[in-house]
Amino acid sequence: SDLETNTLLSQLASLNTQLLKRSSSSEQPMQLLDQRDNAIRELSKKLGVTVVLSNSGAANIYAGESASGVALVENGHARSLSASFDPYDYGKAEFVLDATSQPVVLPSVKTGLIGGLVSFRRQGLGLAVDKLDELALSFGRAVNKLHREGLDASGRPGEDLFYVGPRFVVDGKRSEEHT
Repeated sequence: SDLETNTLLSQLASLNTQLLKRSSSSEQPMQLLDQRDNAIRELSKKLGVTVVLSNSGAANIYAGESASGVALVENGHARSLSASFDPYDYGKAEFVLDATSQPVVLPSVKTGLIGGLVSFRRQGLGLAVDKLDELALSFGRAVNKLHREGLDASGRPGEDLFYVGPRFVVDGKRSEEHT
């Protein structure tokens, strides 16, 4: 999704360069304006943006709900967007513009497809991983109990098949130990 978003940002910057050659949007070829509108529509599906059109029809794009947000596209320049996800805290995601040159951390992305994915990681995936951990621990304990109640081929009491050690909650905020 990063790649698609960055492609759209670059496309908008390139269209802006062409649109800035004329001073009025009424002088622009309709094809350019249609391409601009389509790119904006696709981008807005991915994350919440504010669009400010100049007299020429060039579109400056800002992250978030107002033009006071971070500029994603300004005139003929596009910034690149990258995301990093915390492997231990599923609700923690950081979006950075121009990570390799002059990094700027975006405020949390809450809307569009990207916002939906972050929300799913926080609310859906984190809970599912916790439940899966609980299921695995319960299964391990149940199998171990059955093995201890039986005898092996030599008539000795059975031993644990699985090591069931301390249980760590996957969100990385706390750990609990079960014995």
